[in-house]
Formats: sequence, structure tokens, C-alpha cells
Amino acid sequence: MYEDNDNLYLVSDMDEDIKKRKELIEEAKNINADKNWNEIYRQISDLRRKWRRISSWESAYEDSLNEEFESYIDALYAKRNEVYKNASGIKEELIAQAKKVAASNDLKHATEEMNELMNQWKQAGSAGKDDDALWESFNQIRQSFFDKKHEQWEQMQTKVL
Repeated sequence: MYEDNDNLYLVSDMDEDIKKRKELIEEAKNINADKNWNEIYRQISDLRRKWRRISSWESAYEDSLNEEFESYIDALYAKRNEVYKNASGIKEELIAQAKKVAASNDLKHATEEMNELMNQWKQAGSAGKDDDALWESFNQIRQSFFDKKHEQWEQMQTKVL
């Protein structure tokens, strides 16, 4: 038996709690980091909620289990940050390419290229907290390009009439 604050607990309760923690560690270990990050975050939150609900026995072994659990969670966040950084780099390169395409006078070819850049943008994935600012830059370039194209089209229509 284990005595804590006038409450008596059976050692079997402690064993059961340790078993539950080990199961949660396995779940954390097996989270697929290639899934949607919103789903992964939901899984992590769920695991942490379950972890907190298990009684704490304040033992060195339990501390080591906690460190192991957190190491898997930290690894997932590190992977997420790597994915976001990679997507951010791709999107910055697409912005640079969009600037070059927008400066082109060959509007037919430039339109095809701009549409292809948009397809690549969609495939790049999320850049995390930088995503909105990157999108704002990219979309502003696209809008300016398509506004220029529309103006030239209107000028051609005026000359034809």
C-alpha cells in the first residue's frame, strides 16, 4: 500500500496507472506525423488530457515515463515546425517567381505560368503562422497581374470597336 494525504492506495492501482501511461506513450509514439496537422494536434490534446487524468504517484519511474511521453510529443512538434519551414521556403520561392511572371509582356504565356504557380501554391501545404502573410504577398502579385491583363484586354476591345 501507498499512503498519501491520509488516502490509502493499493499498489495494484499504481500498476494500473503505470500501464495506462505506457499505453499513452505507445499512442504518442505511433502518431503519423505525415497526417493533417489539425488532426495531429487534436490527437496530442486528447493524449495530454488522458495523461493528466491518471493519478500521479510522484515516483522517479513515473517521472521517466513523463519525460518519454513528452519526448514523443516534442518530436511531433519539431516535425511540424520542419514541415512549416519547408512550406514557407517553397512559398517564398513561388512569390519570387510570381514577381518575374507578373513583369512579363507575353500575357498568354504569363497567364499559364501564373496559373501553374497557383497550383504549386496549393500543393505546398501550410507554412504555419506565416501562411497568411505569405498568401497576402502572393495574392497581391497575382491580382496586380490579372488587373494588368484585364486593362490590356479592355484596350484591345476599345481599338477593335
